[in-house]
Amino acid sequence: MTAHEFNPDKSLRDATTQEIQFELLRRTQRNALDGEKVLATLLEHRDLRLSLMLL
Repeated sequence: MTAHEFNPDKSLRDATTQEIQFELLRRTQRNALDGEKVLATLLEHRDLRLSLMLL
């Protein structure tokens, strides 16, 4: 993702692949995974990641 901030209100039709992955993560609530919390941490520490891809 580029330097602009993640916008959860952006239409998925207009989103980049990375933004779609972020949105999928944000919506995830499964077992001990709190997607919103994980996404917030990833966005806070951009220098520690290269990309995000959910499988």
